[in-house]
Amino acid sequence: MNLPQPDLMRRFDPRCRVAAAGLLSLWVIAGPSLSALAVALLMLLGTVSYSGVHALRRLGAMNVFMLLAVCTLPFSVSGAPAAQFGSWSASHEGLEQAVRMLLSGNVLLLTMTAFVTAIEPITLGHALLHLRVPKRLIRVFLFALRYIDVLDQVRLRRFRAMKLRGFVPRADLHTVRTTGYALCLLIADAVDRAHRISLAMKCRGWRGEFPVLLHFSAGRIDAAGILLLLLVLGLLQVWSAS
Repeated sequence: MNLPQPDLMRRFDPRCRVAAAGLLSLWVIAGPSLSALAVALLMLLGTVSYSGVHALRRLGAMNVFMLLAVCTLPFSVSGAPAAQFGSWSASHEGLEQAVRMLLSGNVLLLTMTAFVTAIEPITLGHALLHLRVPKRLIRVFLFALRYIDVLDQVRLRRFRAMKLRGFVPRADLHTVRTTGYALCLLIADAVDRAHRISLAMKCRGWRGEFPVLLHFSAGRIDAAGILLLLLVLGLLQVWSAS
């Protein structure tokens, strides 16, 4: 489900929003300092809250998932000891990696939430097309968004039919065999459905491309937003290097 379009972000061209998310992601991958990551996280939290996007639930779910890795990483990385818990020793290097993982994950999630999540799937595909993303990847992306829910409904119907016939999952070979048969049937149904959809689209004049009637138009606000983002990233990078 898409989030409602925030008032701040709807003013920007979708291509600029996708490009901004890509720039921020590349900056995070480049490995800035922990202080720069913390500043970027605070700025993104301010942007998300100002835009009206409620991302706290997503942040909580991701941080709970990362909690195990963050708690065990300091004890699994060798280095100078920072704390001792009985026979277990937490290293400075492990603590730094754990904090970096936590900050980077939150920055990337907030980046996607602030810039990309509110874009409609069709609009996102159109923006990726203008950004010279390969057309085959865009088609796979759009078809996956369209038919992944259809395949999920087929899966639910199959497992519901299995339960009506008395199937009760247990930790035995029969459960493994039956689940394998169900998954194979699901894959066969997906292949058959894809073939029927391909024939139906060709009957309707499909030539391998989606026709685009309305194109985007970037303005001064988009250029100002990209320049501001580059300036902020440049300042953070200088701060990281100092």
